Amino acid sequence: MTFDELSILIERNNFKSKVDFTIAIKLFDAENDWLEESITINDFINKVEMEIGDDIFYQNLVSKLDSYNFINNAWKAESLMSIKDILELDITRNLKSIINEFIENNKIEL
Repeated sequence: MTFDELSILIERNNFKSKVDFTIAIKLFDAENDWLEESITINDFINKVEMEIGDDIFYQNLVSKLDSYNFINNAWKAESLMSIKDILELDITRNLKSIINEFIENNKIEL
């Protein structure tokens, strides 16, 4: 799914659940706060994984955020705080599994 498609989903506001709506908004915010633009959600997740490490779970994301100097890494911290909000929806799952389920549940017809 591209971020353009995600934007269309948000505009239509036709989500299967409130959780999916929250994921969409937080994901869109996270990508907007990231320094480098991503075309697809998978590209963005790959960039976040390069920053945090593979299998992004709530605890390793929080640990990474705690290590930041927020003055020098404000854009990363802001973006990762949105990712943290997504992970807080189910702290037992990793980011990829949450996002993959979201994409599967919200395929759109253009």
